[in-house]
Amino acid sequence: MKNVEHDEVIPALAEQLRPVFEASPDGVYVWLDEHHSICNEKLAAIFGTTVEEWSNTPGFLDTFVHQEDRGMFSWNYWNRVQALAYPVTFRFRGVRRDGSTFDAETDMIPLSYGGRSVAYHFVRRVGGRRPKLPDAAAEGEQRRGDRDRPQGENGNERDP
Repeated sequence: MKNVEHDEVIPALAEQLRPVFEASPDGVYVWLDEHHSICNEKLAAIFGTTVEEWSNTPGFLDTFVHQEDRGMFSWNYWNRVQALAYPVTFRFRGVRRDGSTFDAETDMIPLSYGGRSVAYHFVRRVGGRRPKLPDAAAEGEQRRGDRDRPQGENGNERDP
């Protein structure tokens, strides 16, 4: 695929992914940068906004992700999406427009479109945080050489 102008990426992806946006039971969004993103109605409702409000809110991390989870969220973005590495599933605390918080889980999927890295997310509300892995499971992660992988609650990342 040839390179696509920066401002054309999200509208083109929104059209291509429209069937997923409409049919998914999860909240879905694609994010190119702080000024180029789009979500479905379900995601906007999870965060207490409209699609237009969500898409026009700069500072995604500062607005929609709890302060204590921003580092993990950002780390996963830079090391999975920007690296075009592989999808990651993790839990975080979301922040609604009214300031209330909720537990959520996201599948963060790296996409390459028109020469640009794009984050493709499926988000759902969940009840409670996942427990930490037992020591034996954590040792298994280290034996595979994945000491840098788990960012977020232990065990929340799928194997590639």
